[in-house]
Order: sequence, then structure tokens, then C-alpha cells
Amino acid sequence: MAVKKMSYYTKIFVILCLFLNLKSRAQEVFWQQTNGPEAGSVSSALILSSGELLCGTRDGGVYRSSDKGKTWQPSHTNIENLSVLDLVQTSSSDVFAATNAGVYRSSDGGKRWTGLFSGLTSQYIEALEIHPDGEIIAGTNSGGTFISGDNGDNWSEINNGLTDPDVRCLMIRSNGDLWVGTEGGGVFMSSDKGGKWFAKNAGLANLSIYDLIEVSGGFLAATRGGGIFRSSDLGENWVQGSITGGVFKSFSINDENVVFAGSQEGVYVSTDNGANWGLRTNGLLHPDIQIILAEGTSEVFAGNVHHGMFYSIDNGMNWEERNTGLKAGRMISVTSKPEGIILAGFFNGIYRSTDNGSSWNYLGL
Repeated sequence: MAVKKMSYYTKIFVILCLFLNLKSRAQEVFWQQTNGPEAGSVSSALILSSGELLCGTRDGGVYRSSDKGKTWQPSHTNIENLSVLDLVQTSSSDVFAATNAGVYRSSDGGKRWTGLFSGLTSQYIEALEIHPDGEIIAGTNSGGTFISGDNGDNWSEINNGLTDPDVRCLMIRSNGDLWVGTEGGGVFMSSDKGGKWFAKNAGLANLSIYDLIEVSGGFLAATRGGGIFRSSDLGENWVQGSITGGVFKSFSINDENVVFAGSQEGVYVSTDNGANWGLRTNGLLHPDIQIILAEGTSEVFAGNVHHGMFYSIDNGMNWEERNTGLKAGRMISVTSKPEGIILAGFFNGIYRSTDNGSSWNYLGL
């Protein structure tokens, strides 16, 4: 008999129900940090000029690794509980974080963060990019695009001609042209730093664009539900690629022009600039990939919606989990059973511990 998958709201209801058992045991409680559960939802990643790796999480701020993700340490003073959706670094080494509560800047490699809100009429920041001239561009989920010419201290709206204010991704070409992908309005381009935007949607059968990337010979567009589209004439026309369905969230390209695409099915890899793709999931505990980051000629990091960070040394042929010290996102319930089992509910599911929190196993949902 077929088993139906739970809806999102059903999952949340089940997790919240765990909390009911806690009240009967809540007499005198003493708290101690446990060893996990580790992993969680990774939504952004950045390799710093120092070689260290930063990753942004949902509801958990930023973590740092100096050993290619083998171990992680919190690196999120002032943004501990925020969702970090994008990370960029300027030529002066300042790091900027796009969060669900504005733009934050770090001048010490991502250890301490300062909020930058002046002029930002929309605080939910989906994407950040650095213009070749030094300006910072921000894409928001309800206010369109903004630009800062003073290292993020002040922002100005740049939305003339941008008919969809829900910006999901940014791409800036070496000549300074700005490109954005929107939730329902497709692709837009500006050649004057956002002074005027023009729609570039000819041939796009799906207008929910989650990422854009420039490859040899053209552009690629990742869509929500429509697979991957290609353009060989600077976005004037788009054609459906070999993948005609599925939700794609991010692209990355390595030093040998191998292209990686993160999707709900796992990681797709192309060695011919997006003409053909192969799915590579060996070792991924859960296929839903939110962020993909390629380094050098064969190393790849993949941020997972449920199970944190994964690493591959062979262009995605095999993956290994790298989550030591990377804690899961926001806990919404916890309870214990008489036999000593602890259950903890997070937005990404339920974890179980049989040793008083020293170790945890993911149960799903």
C-alpha cells in the first residue's frame, strides 16, 4: 500500500505534539549543552581569501571551518539566530551576510557582525553581489534591488523597470551588467547599475528563477519546477536544457569549467557547459541541496536542507558528511521517555538520543 508523505504543516503539528509530554516533567530543570544534534539546514557558503570556509544556516547564524569542513565553530556574534541566505567578500576583505533581518558586515573575517539597515526598506535579503566598481548590490524578497556605494552603510533602491520585487538571485558580469532572477517575473538585466531594468524572458517557459550563472558560450538559469534553461546570446533567447523539470536552487563552476547544480534531487554535474547533466548523490543522506560551492579542480561543498554540509574530492562522484560542530537549526520541542530516550523536534525533523544528548540520530519527517 502506498504511503503518503506528510505535508509541511502536518510535520510541524507532529513535532509540536512532542512538547505536551514535557509539562508533566517540568519541576526543577538544570540545563547543560549537549553534543548536538549536529548538521541542520545550510543555506549559503563562502570560501574566504584566507582559505577558511564560512557557511550560513537557517535560524542558526554563521559557522566557520579552517579544515575544509571537517570541524566547525560558531562565527556569528550578533546574528546567532538569523537565517543567513548569502555571503560575499569584498576586495578589502570585508564580509557581508544577507539575512532575514537585513544586511550585516564583518571586518574580522566573519567573527563579529554589524547590521547595516539605512535605506533598506525591505529587510529580507535573498542575495548579495559585489560590482566590479566596488558597489554592493542586494536583492530582497519584497523590495526589489538596492545598491550601496559606501561599503553597506547606506542603501538606495534601484527598481526602475523591475516589475517583480521578489528577487531570488543576482549575477554581475565582468563588464558590470547586472542580472537578477525573480520568483515570478523571470530574468531582468541592467547595464547602468540598476538605473533601468529590462526583462529578458524570450523562451523561458518557467519564470521562477533561483540562480543564474555565466559559462563558456552563454548563461544558465535554474528554475523552480522547470529544470535548467540555457541562453547562447546573452539572455536574448532561452531554450530548455536536457533537464526539463525539478527544482534547482544554485550553480557553481570550478577551475576546469565543470558546472554543478544543486537541486531537490541532489547534485547535477555538467562537463559541457550545461548541455548535458549527470546526477551524483552517492553519500548524500538527503538529496535536497540548497547551496553548491566548487573549489579548485575537483573539490565541491554542498549545503543540504536537512543534513548540513557535504564534501566531495572527486567532482561529486562521492560525498561525505562534514558536520562536526555544526549544530542544527531552531529547536521547537523536546521531550523524554521513561527508558531514557530524548526526542528533540526541529523544523527539519526529529532527532533521538539514547545517551542523554551525547549523540543524536536523525529520525526523519
